[in-house]
Amino acid sequence: MRDKLIFGLNQNIENIIINGDLKNRLVGNLNVSFPNIKGDSLIMSLGKIAVSTGSACTSSASKVSHVLKAISLSNELASSTIRIGIGRFNSDKDIEVAIEVISRVVNDLKIKRKKYEFIS
Repeated sequence: MRDKLIFGLNQNIENIIINGDLKNRLVGNLNVSFPNIKGDSLIMSLGKIAVSTGSACTSSASKVSHVLKAISLSNELASSTIRIGIGRFNSDKDIEVAIEVISRVVNDLKIKRKKYEFIS
């Protein structure tokens, strides 16, 4: 399911960055960065899709994750990161919904950002 999620997000969103090693990782864990999109803004817009910012080690902290810094992410990119957990109770339908909702929200936020940059 994680691979399906990665594929779907890559198909629908430009410039997505998958953080960490693609082979040596927890099966149900995906950490993704969306350059120039604030992770907090993304989370607020996702509604029923449960994700968090940063890494599991700092999910309740407001500072940049030391784990993301250790894999050489800049502060800006680390703050554009969300962590998605896929558990045993998730279904293929859940993954399809997550792909659709995350893709729509990220692309909408990109459009809003471009409009704001144009006005400024």
